[in-house]
Amino acid sequence: MICLDCETYETALHSVSKIMRIPREELRNHLTSTNYEALYEEHQFELPFEEFVLQTVCNKFHVSDFRIDLIYWFHLSRTMHPEWFSEKGILSLREMESLLHADIETLRQQMPNPPHYTCRGTTYRMLHDSSRQGPFAMLVKDVAFCHDEIGDHDYLSIPECVEDMGAGIAKLFYDNSKSVIVKFHAVPQFEAEAYLENVLCYLYCALNQKDLFVECNTCYEAPFHRILPDDIDYVKEVLENAQVSYYWRKYD
Repeated sequence: MICLDCETYETALHSVSKIMRIPREELRNHLTSTNYEALYEEHQFELPFEEFVLQTVCNKFHVSDFRIDLIYWFHLSRTMHPEWFSEKGILSLREMESLLHADIETLRQQMPNPPHYTCRGTTYRMLHDSSRQGPFAMLVKDVAFCHDEIGDHDYLSIPECVEDMGAGIAKLFYDNSKSVIVKFHAVPQFEAEAYLENVLCYLYCALNQKDLFVECNTCYEAPFHRILPDDIDYVKEVLENAQVSYYWRKYD
């Protein structure tokens, strides 16, 4: 089985090497010796940058066909119940909402002057958009720790739906919750090229110590399709210093 696993740049490099049938060190040397930004600018390619990188690698190593059988994904969350992932799986936004509101109400009842809240903003719009229910996940795990660089929400800090409830509720939730990364596997939703172009951009940046940008990652989204516990490989708690420790692993 041919898998794509971007837990680290080394696992990503190993995966891409197998998928594209390119010796790992040859691929590493190519990515560290090629100035893709200058090349792209020089030729004024009309292709998006990530497609240009994939096309260049394919031409360089004479690769024309490849496949991916399984992909590992990273769901980022802050939750009061890390154990739920191994029991319930990863829920859609609408499934999660009722459980989250129950948690918020429990916390509010413990306070002498509980803050008022309403659910509006991004999450409110998503809850009423049947095409954007999730679950959601990242292909590249490192993206969890560079949300500012790529202009993304910090999902490990606070869920968007809680942030939309106001500062008082957000602080209450933060103080009673944990940040976790949930790794799971799924079959590809698209052709292999759709993933490889982003992973090659990620490898190019990681190997050359460049800041990541939005095209270094792509996302998993399966409307209303719950990720089952059997498809989850681990749940890791993320500590304040960005270190991680296993909360649960499938084979423990």
